[in-house]
Amino acid sequence: MCHSQRQKGSMIVIAIFIMVVLTVLASTMISVISNSSSSALKEVYGLRAQQSAKAGLQTLVSQSFPIGNPVQVCNTNVTSPASFSQIEGFLACRFEARCTTDVISFGGITYNYYKYSSTGQCDLADSTISRTLSVDAMEAL
Repeated sequence: MCHSQRQKGSMIVIAIFIMVVLTVLASTMISVISNSSSSALKEVYGLRAQQSAKAGLQTLVSQSFPIGNPVQVCNTNVTSPASFSQIEGFLACRFEARCTTDVISFGGITYNYYKYSSTGQCDLADSTISRTLSVDAMEAL
């Protein structure tokens, strides 16, 4: 099979072009997969931070409204105990929760108005993921 002199070397140019295109495609795919993995990890830690904040709210609400006991006025701050971050699923997580109680009147009735707020934080490598939850409650006096 005879090839003309002008066609010699054209296969090398095509092969190099294909290699460059495949390299660019591979690096783009790696970047997309890496970003997707990082995003999923942040979502998981965001959910853990939200659950940490929820634990803080539950701590304060259970102190204010103890089962079988009278309702307590709540004007305090609590932080997660040191053992909290050792619980599987809450590694490197913590919460800070606070509550206030105000006496308000509405429609001629006096109420205790409770405001609860809790912030959960989880450390992830060089950043901190944070979620804040708030709950209000009212009790007639």
